[in-house]
Amino acid sequence: MAKNVDSSGKTEGRKGSSSSVMWGVSVLVLGVALGYGMRPHVDAAMRSVGAPPIEEIAPHVEHTSYESEAQADVSTFCFRVHPNGDATKTSKVCLNKFDDVDDLMNFCCEPLFGPDAAKDGVCEGPKGARLVTERGIRIKDLATDVRVNDEDVYLVPVGRLFMWPNKLVGRKFVPLSVPAHPDGSRVSLKTLSTSPRVLSVENFATDKEILEIIETNRNRVTPSEVGFAGKTGDPTRNSSTAWDSRSPAARALQRRAFDLLAIDYDRNLAGAVQVLRYKNTEWYKPHTDYFDKNGFARSDPTVKNGTNRYATVFLYLSDVEEGGTTVFPHSTSHDYYKGGYLTHKGTIKTPSYIANKDAAWVCNETSEALRVSAKRGNAVLFYSQHPDGRLDPYSLHGGCPVVKGIKWSANIWIWNRPMASKDEALDGDDDDAGAKKGNRKGEFGVVFVNDSSDRLELFWNDGSWNPTSSGNDGLTSFGFMETGERKSMNTFKDHTFVGRTASGEVKFWWNARDIGDVEMSKYTLESSN
Repeated sequence: MAKNVDSSGKTEGRKGSSSSVMWGVSVLVLGVALGYGMRPHVDAAMRSVGAPPIEEIAPHVEHTSYESEAQADVSTFCFRVHPNGDATKTSKVCLNKFDDVDDLMNFCCEPLFGPDAAKDGVCEGPKGARLVTERGIRIKDLATDVRVNDEDVYLVPVGRLFMWPNKLVGRKFVPLSVPAHPDGSRVSLKTLSTSPRVLSVENFATDKEILEIIETNRNRVTPSEVGFAGKTGDPTRNSSTAWDSRSPAARALQRRAFDLLAIDYDRNLAGAVQVLRYKNTEWYKPHTDYFDKNGFARSDPTVKNGTNRYATVFLYLSDVEEGGTTVFPHSTSHDYYKGGYLTHKGTIKTPSYIANKDAAWVCNETSEALRVSAKRGNAVLFYSQHPDGRLDPYSLHGGCPVVKGIKWSANIWIWNRPMASKDEALDGDDDDAGAKKGNRKGEFGVVFVNDSSDRLELFWNDGSWNPTSSGNDGLTSFGFMETGERKSMNTFKDHTFVGRTASGEVKFWWNARDIGDVEMSKYTLESSN
C-alpha cells in the first residue's frame, strides 16, 4: 500500500497504479571493425610502433549496482521520481512508505503518466516497467540498490527503453551502467543539446579495440549505402563501409553501447557494427537515422509491433586533421548558439531532407550549428526517438566533408524493438514507391512526371519564395528532371512545388492536394491562383 505525497512531503494512504513503455536505440560509431583471422596483423602493427601484443578484449561485465559505495540506512531516504527521460516533471516520494519497487512505481504512475496509466498497466514491473537512477543503475530492491539520498530516478514505462534525461546543457557525469575499462578509466557523458538529445561520450573505446576494428575491416570496405533497402551510388553519401559482427572488438563495443544506454543487452535490437572510412572531400549529407514509412511498413514505434532505430552511438576511430565533424543542423539548445541562421525555416517540415547550400553552411566553421569534432576513442550519442516513441525529426545529422586526413568511424544502432527485416523493405527500385498513403497525419505520396519538353529543376517552396524573388532563398532543390523522368516523394496538403528551367524561368507551380501522378505540363502559376 503506497501513500500519497503532497508538496510538503507529507504522505497519506493511497493505492498505486501501473504503466510502462519501451524505447528504440541506434548507435553510430565512427571507426573500423576487425574480424577473425587478423590477430597476427594486429600484433605486427602494434610491434611496429613499439607496443606490446594485443591481449584478449576484456570480457563483458554485468553492472547492476553502485561500485564502492557503502550500504547506507535508506529508511529515511527520499526520491524525486520523473517520467522516463524527462527531468521537468516530478513526484517526490520517501522510501519508508513503500513495501517494494513495484509499490513505488504503482504509486507514481498516475501523477507522472496520467489517469489512464494505471488501468493500462504501463507501470507494472512484471510487465517490464523499471526504475532507473540518474546514473544509469536499475533499482530492483529498495533495501540493497539505493545508495544516494534525494536522488533523481526515472520511471520507464512498459514497452519503452531508458533514456538519459534532458537536463542542463553542459552537465557531465559518469554513467555507472558502464563498467570501467581494464586500466580503471571510465566512460563519461556530457549533454550537448536537449533538442535533439545529443551527448558527447569520452573514452568509449580502448586503443586495442580501435586498432583491431580498423585492421579487421581495412580491406573489406565497399561503397556505402543509403535507405532501408540499401542503395549505393547516392551522391549524398560517398564514404566506404564494412560490417563487423564477429570480431571480439566489435562485440565488446556493441555490448558497451547497450551499457551506455543503460538498457539490457538484446542481440535482436542491434545488427552488426558499421565501420566507415571517409577520405578527403567525402561526406554524408544530413539525414535521419530512423526510417520513415517508405522504408518499411512497421516504422512507427508508437504502434503495436512498431520498430525503428532508437539511438545511435557514433564512435570516432581516428582523429581528423581538418573537417569530418558530425553536425546537427536543427539544434538550437547547444551552448554557443546565439540565434544565427542555420537552415530554411521550412526544413523541419521535410524530415531527413536539407538543401545542399544549407548542408554546406552548417558544416562551415563560422556557422553556429552544433558540430562534434572527431577524436579517436570518443563518440557521440543521440536519440532518434522521443521518450514516448515518437520519431524525432530534430535528430537530423550529417558527416561533414573531410578536408584533410582520413576519418575512420563506426555506427552502432539500437532499435526500440527487434529490428525489421530487409524483406520488409519498401524503398527498393520501385519508381513509384513514394506514391503510397503516408502514415503521418495528412501525409501522402506523389510522383512528379516531367511530360514537358523542358529540362526542369524541381523545388519545394517553404512559402517565402515567389516568382519576383531574387535568388533561391525559400526554395529546396530536389534536382533536375529530364523530359519523361519521374520522381516520387511524400508531401503534405498545401505544400508548394516549383519547376524552373536552367535559366530560371518558372514552368511549373503546384499546390499539393492529390495523391498519384502530377503531370508537370498541366500546372502553372496562373492555374494555381
